[in-house]
Amino acid sequence: MGCMQIKEATTAEEEDQILGPPSKVMDASEHVQHLVYMVKPALEMTLLTQSLQTLKAMQMISRDIAGNQGTMYYVKVKTSNAKMPWLFCKIYEPSTVTGVSPVQLKNVKQVSESEPLATFY
Repeated sequence: MGCMQIKEATTAEEEDQILGPPSKVMDASEHVQHLVYMVKPALEMTLLTQSLQTLKAMQMISRDIAGNQGTMYYVKVKTSNAKMPWLFCKIYEPSTVTGVSPVQLKNVKQVSESEPLATFY
């Protein structure tokens, strides 16, 4: 009630209003590595490839969502695909698990190894 849900944010400004401040860039946790595996099928569909054999979460930034609605993770991922060896993945994990796979891939960008991890819309 009165609290905008993350899936309703349609602009970067709206998203910033419902997301808390970003954490510092840190090494990716095992939990985030698991989330990356959970969104692998969505990554392959989005990137139109089935050759993402290995996905290694290297770095992460987290942002809590207002109203205890979950967490948004920004993850720098190393892949085994020579055409796209580095990705930034934006992954939403709701605070309440309901359904088969509550974790959602919100966005993905191909980046270079040297590009520092940052939040993105």
